[in-house]
Amino acid sequence: MFPLFTSVLRCTRILVLAFTLGVLGVPAHAQGLPGSNPLSSTATQGLFKAMSQQLTTPGTAVTGAPQPLALSAFRSTTGRMLPARMAAAMAHLKSGEQEQIEALYVELLDGYDRLLEENGETRLRNNVAGAVTYALMIGHYVLSGEELTPPQQEGLLDTVNQALAAIPAFNTMTDARKQELYEALILNASMALALHQEGAQDPDSETDAQDLAQTLFRLLLGRDHGSVEFTPAGLRLN
Repeated sequence: MFPLFTSVLRCTRILVLAFTLGVLGVPAHAQGLPGSNPLSSTATQGLFKAMSQQLTTPGTAVTGAPQPLALSAFRSTTGRMLPARMAAAMAHLKSGEQEQIEALYVELLDGYDRLLEENGETRLRNNVAGAVTYALMIGHYVLSGEELTPPQQEGLLDTVNQALAAIPAFNTMTDARKQELYEALILNASMALALHQEGAQDPDSETDAQDLAQTLFRLLLGRDHGSVEFTPAGLRLN
């Protein structure tokens, strides 16, 4: 899935993002899950609670025939939905600074698309299961320093795709709503990665990175990172 993941972690664009956020004085809570972020909504939290319940019972890995990825895909609207909205919610920034943040958010989403293209994984573009997989991969890396192996990545993707496909509320969700979730997952995971990269020089940034990564695990899986095991057969939640 992401065989060049290591090189992406060292991408200079991520370092520039972290530096710019620091210069603009964007607080960690604004980088993570502000009220304008779809991941903080009650409906989204309910969706991911249902997903975590679908994934597995404690100590059991999800198995079964893989489901087509089309089940968690959506038709994209023209343009990005969240960058302008999230930047505008940062009321403490001046107009020009908000525009810089918006451009950085767009660059993060564009960078994710490039990552998929470079690795021959365009099947994951505009796919919520792919974005959930990416968020958990980044969170795992930030919290453990380890990358998932390709079999673990594939097992995670299939597990998440199966779980989403079994949730009626997700199946009836509009394409626009799915795109919001997709963008929010990518942006928050990328923020955690940016803060982690900055953490080499700034311990506070590393603390923020780990807090955000742990928040993603709790939101998506209802568990701390330490209670999750990644296997080629899927997730094991303890």
